[in-house]
Amino acid sequence: MKKFLKVVLLILFLSFIVLFLCQTEAKAATLKKITTMEELKTAFGETATINGNILMLNENVTITDEMIININNQEIVIDFNGKTLKSEMLTIQSKVTFKDTLGGGGMHFQKMYGGVMVEKNAELIIDNGKFEDSGVNYMFIIKGKLVINDGDFISTENNPDDHYRAMIELYRESETTINGGNFVDTDNIISSNMGNYKLTINGGNFKGTGEHAPIELSAVYPYLVKDDVESSVLPTVVFNDCNVEGKKVAVFITSGTSDEKLFNKSDKSIIFNGGTYKCVERWICC
Repeated sequence: MKKFLKVVLLILFLSFIVLFLCQTEAKAATLKKITTMEELKTAFGETATINGNILMLNENVTITDEMIININNQEIVIDFNGKTLKSEMLTIQSKVTFKDTLGGGGMHFQKMYGGVMVEKNAELIIDNGKFEDSGVNYMFIIKGKLVINDGDFISTENNPDDHYRAMIELYRESETTINGGNFVDTDNIISSNMGNYKLTINGGNFKGTGEHAPIELSAVYPYLVKDDVESSVLPTVVFNDCNVEGKKVAVFITSGTSDEKLFNKSDKSIIFNGGTYKCVERWICC
């Protein structure tokens, strides 16, 4: 009995230590809101230089604060300049462009809740660069607008079945255009919320290395009720050209409705105009 009590006390003590360390780590990251170029310069210090609306990295830098960028009167350009920015959660509430003029630079997200959130009425443009994570929930959460012209996007960590992940998560009323880039993920590369989001894919290579479909979209008929009037809400998705490769599934689409009032609707919400879709284990491609 005494031995049992000692074991219980030891477990409780170790649990207290783990909880204390987690709380300490959580407190270490603070929220920093950037509303001017001067504040942006202060946040990066000597690791970057600012010329007009362009912030250019001079060296590899780690930002331990959760950062909100909300500079409404001008577009901000972050030039990685061949360097790597390691960051906590970065929230964009205005217009920001990521680019890498030198090559080899980009962003790396290490913690579960790291990534970039683009809020409603905000816009993120990615011209190029390398974006990596080690198992964050979402690399990009899109509530506003996202344009990807090029870049390398890589997620390498498998997760337990009960831990959902996606590289790019599309929210209702968001708008995403992908013109190119290379995307590799062990889970979903693009995943969507139900609703009237817009997604246009004009190019890019999407490779899923795990059990999940690289692209998983929701296209059901949810109701939007306004002034006691019901209407169906559908996304607008167009595949013009891309290469998608999955282990068992390339593109997985949840669609349809159980409401009889919507059975005869003929709206086209997901359109394939071109592209190649490949399944390594030859289960289902679309």
